[in-house]
Amino acid sequence: MEKRFAAKMEKVLLDMKASIAKRVLSDHDEVAALLQSHQRDPVDVATEDTDRAQLEVFSAYEMKQLRLIDSALIRIKNGTYGTCLGCSKKIPHPRLEAVPYAIKCIECQSKVGHK
Repeated sequence: MEKRFAAKMEKVLLDMKASIAKRVLSDHDEVAALLQSHQRDPVDVATEDTDRAQLEVFSAYEMKQLRLIDSALIRIKNGTYGTCLGCSKKIPHPRLEAVPYAIKCIECQSKVGHK
């Protein structure tokens, strides 16, 4: 993997990570503010329960994405970023630009659901 491309993708991944962290913290603050509200009627309680459930799902998705980003950053550091874990071929740059934390080329990824 060319150093220039790897450096570019490292910045993209770090920016993605920062954006996710900011979103998660923002959502956490909004839910905390709702929970601390003293004037709550049954509709507020139901809304808070829904918000809490959505935050849990959102956080699970965000945590998975953060793990994938961290894994990609490790692969950049050890020089294996952009190598398909399925066939060991290079993952094309357009794929990595679309999905910076991709671990497989499109061909190998498409085989995942067809076993």
